[in-house]
Amino acid sequence: QVGSPFVLMIDRGECNFVTKVRNAQKRGANAVVVADNTCLCGDAACTLPAGSQCEESAPIMADDGTGSDIVMPSILLTKTDADSLKAYLIEKNGSEQVLVQMKWFMPRPDDRVEWDLWTSPTDKDAERFKQNFYTSELALAEHAFLVPHYRIYQCAQ
Repeated sequence: QVGSPFVLMIDRGECNFVTKVRNAQKRGANAVVVADNTCLCGDAACTLPAGSQCEESAPIMADDGTGSDIVMPSILLTKTDADSLKAYLIEKNGSEQVLVQMKWFMPRPDDRVEWDLWTSPTDKDAERFKQNFYTSELALAEHAFLVPHYRIYQCAQ
């Protein structure tokens, strides 16, 4: 229905994840499901097109450093799951709506939140965040575990 919230399914293809999700967001999508187009090597149910190779592990949908404007969720479906969903959508030919529910479950056996902060020395937004979050981090104490990651770029001479 026009104007209704929608989740957009996009094939993985050659374009990077950030660009795909940003383009979907600009067109009004509320979330994105990226359909992988490559089989995982251990997935016996996955059929590879002739001449294709499988991947040893699933790709990581990561920010390439330009995704700070993206404010909606996105997930990656395996080729097997994506092909199954696509077949269903084709079979129904738009006669039924599909409900998409995205949930993230984070196991916390030690009752603490583990989180990562990816930053670089030149990231001014992250610097402000780190300064403002310091007090909160101290208050969380043993209930949180932070792993900082620093991107360091080598400049060509």
